[in-house]
Amino acid sequence: MLAWKATQIAEWYGHALLAIESNTLTSESEDTEGDHFLTIMDTICDFYDNLFARTDPDKVKQGIPIKYGFHTNKQTKSMIIDRLLAAM
Repeated sequence: MLAWKATQIAEWYGHALLAIESNTLTSESEDTEGDHFLTIMDTICDFYDNLFARTDPDKVKQGIPIKYGFHTNKQTKSMIIDRLLAAM
């Protein structure tokens, strides 16, 4: 439900870029099990096209599926906090 609300808010703000943390949605985290191919992002992408994707466009041309969402880890979390502090 939260991802759908975020999508609605992004649309409200002029079709804004929507970047949802991916490691809570897919099997990229080490603590998840099972097949997570069909995630909420796979559904949202059918209705909202301004989603953050981190797949190289050349790889998409080769048939590799698009990876939606921002993968948060120790390195990216530090980058996010640094940019947030700089913006403030």
